[in-house]
Amino acid sequence: MEPDKEGTVMHGAVTLAGQEFFTMDSARMHRFSFSEGVSFIIDCEDQQEIDYFWDRLIADGGTESMCSWCKDKYGVSWQVIPRTLPRLIKNESAMQAMLQMKRIVLADLEKALAGK
Repeated sequence: MEPDKEGTVMHGAVTLAGQEFFTMDSARMHRFSFSEGVSFIIDCEDQQEIDYFWDRLIADGGTESMCSWCKDKYGVSWQVIPRTLPRLIKNESAMQAMLQMKRIVLADLEKALAGK
């Protein structure tokens, strides 16, 4: 096995909002990349926050997916969801509306919940 490249970080740790994340890198060949098997969830207070994070994650080469999922330009999967989503999708109409969305639109979920 070849040694890691001098000057690169092999292990790292970052704390974001009290949550600790660990990273690893290696110069060795790997036969995998990012997948939806691992994603980060961003709990949002309102539509403005959803739009803020969504727009930044898909900028510069990121991609939209369905039901609040997107990938950033590095291929990392994210779920940008409102904190109220679990309550909203208990309603079948709101759940069906959500399944048709890429970016979550709270007003549309509320309309579905109200039966409009």
